[in-house]
Amino acid sequence: RCSRTSARSWVAPRRDADGPGRDEGGARHGAPFRVVSRPTLAFDRDGRDWPNRESSRFVEAGGLRWHVQVAGHGPDLLLVHGTGASTPSWAGLLPLLAGRFRVIAPDLPGHGFTDGADAPEGRTLPGMAAGIGALLRALEAAPALAVGHSAGAA
Repeated sequence: RCSRTSARSWVAPRRDADGPGRDEGGARHGAPFRVVSRPTLAFDRDGRDWPNRESSRFVEAGGLRWHVQVAGHGPDLLLVHGTGASTPSWAGLLPLLAGRFRVIAPDLPGHGFTDGADAPEGRTLPGMAAGIGALLRALEAAPALAVGHSAGAA
């Protein structure tokens, strides 16, 4: 049985010959789970019913192809989802905030439709912060406010 950790990764029970979570010598080596990659999502195919799809765009920044939703007019407001999530975290809130702000909601590296599943340095907190900085510069955005959920608030 697998559980989803992001749009591109799944956690599956480790099935080693010597039992879960053991190395060749029989010593325990961490959690009895492993991350399994899944195929890359395609926006045209997998994003057909993506919430707030009309606000979606793709931006090249910081060596990644970012999926970001931008909606509304006014001061810039950055919304950052948590680990294992993506822009649908803000599905109901984004349209409400777009009445007063220019809302910027990216999929973090390796999440949703943003590249980076194969770049572990981009999934660290400093890596994500640097990537979001590059994205904001590419969008010529200077958020007056930032809202984060879970790791997105770190």
